Amino acid sequence: PLYSSAASDVYKRQDKLYVKGLNTSVDKLMVINMLGQTVNEFKDVPAQTLDNGLSISGLASGTYVVYFNTENTTKTKKIIID
Repeated sequence: PLYSSAASDVYKRQDKLYVKGLNTSVDKLMVINMLGQTVNEFKDVPAQTLDNGLSISGLASGTYVVYFNTENTTKTKKIIID
């Protein structure tokens, strides 16, 4: 299965983005601002890296959409940088 029994959880703490509960690597992960511009893009990110936190330092304060896809699914989540 793509996800563990608990649904995956996407959140930001300090300057790191966490995706918990994935059982597979992410083919592409993008951080998109409210103007629709991609401000960060990562490819072939192992699930372990996302579980431990992916650095997204340098983003301006504001609201962003995190978009990621694996071989089986696509997910989006809104995060706020303050």
